[in-house]
Amino acid sequence: LHRLENLVLKNNPELKGTIPKSIGKLRILGQLGLYNNALTGTIPYGLFDATRLNYINLENNKISGRLALRVMNLKRLHRLILSNNMMTGSVSMPHLAGTQLKYLALSNNKFSGTISKAIADLSNLEYLYLDGNDFSGGLPGSTGELTQLKSINLDSNSFVGKLPKSLANLQKLEFLSMQDNNLSGEIPVEMSGMSKLETMNIAMNSLGGSLPDLSNFSKLRNLHLYENSLIGTIPDSVAGLKNIEVLFLSSNQLTGAIPSAIGTLDRTLRGLYLSDNKLDGNITQALCELDELESLFLDENKFYGELPDCL
Repeated sequence: LHRLENLVLKNNPELKGTIPKSIGKLRILGQLGLYNNALTGTIPYGLFDATRLNYINLENNKISGRLALRVMNLKRLHRLILSNNMMTGSVSMPHLAGTQLKYLALSNNKFSGTISKAIADLSNLEYLYLDGNDFSGGLPGSTGELTQLKSINLDSNSFVGKLPKSLANLQKLEFLSMQDNNLSGEIPVEMSGMSKLETMNIAMNSLGGSLPDLSNFSKLRNLHLYENSLIGTIPDSVAGLKNIEVLFLSSNQLTGAIPSAIGTLDRTLRGLYLSDNKLDGNITQALCELDELESLFLDENKFYGELPDCL
């Protein structure tokens, strides 16, 4: 099979065994897709001898072991997808920097350790998925140098510390999710300039401070900041969320009244979640203008007065 350029064996739930060491002898192999099977064992070192590989997808198997440092041999590699396996150990960003990675997906494994500042050397990276692992430590400021990044998911790890201000440099970013970590500090005001964001999910952390200026988030569809320690009021700049579909701010320490500016979101807002805060005052009549609203949660606050006519 010395002429083989593409090898795809996907969606075979009864396909078991290990990845053959001899696969590295397929010298012109460009694409390797062995996903959605029941493969076990480790990724053989020999695989990294197939130096023309630009695409590796081994997700949804039962592969274990570490990601070998020899991955740096794959100078043409654009996509590396190892999600939903049982892999362990740290991930060497300096060695991954030897590739041309645009898409790195390591979700739902048992990878651990910290993310080094060398992540900035993955300068072509557009999609980064590290969710569902055991990564720890702080987010390096050098993450903000990944200026081609469009999507990043760091959910369900053990990251700590503050959100780097440099995240604001990711002007192409459309999806940002860091739910269920131990992040603290305030949401950097600089992030208010991330005008291409469509999803921001930093729920289930320990963030404090007030909500940032929302006026520039005109493309944002989902804002999830629930289960933090945010204080202050919901700003009138909420009117800038012209495409918002879900606004989820429950389980914080927000105070004051629901701003009447919420009524300007009448064409898009479908879910408004403000439960378990310290909001007070009359429930604004502006809620009656939200024609697309499907879910409204205002429980466990300090509202008083009469309900709006539409409720």
